[in-house]
Amino acid sequence: MLEEKGVQKVTISDEVLSEFRAKAADPAREAWIADMSAQGLPAQELYDLVTSTLEKAKMSN
Repeated sequence: MLEEKGVQKVTISDEVLSEFRAKAADPAREAWIADMSAQGLPAQELYDLVTSTLEKAKMSN
């Protein structure tokens, strides 16, 4: 369906993805965890739960 509309699939190398995570995703995650923790929320625990749930879902597909 996407190909019919001219949408091309892009593959991102693990190296580029790791670089992106280090420069953008990691700092954003750490800031979110710090902000939510400062509000008294269990931010790290929530983040860990979400990431482990996503990883399990990826493994089962």
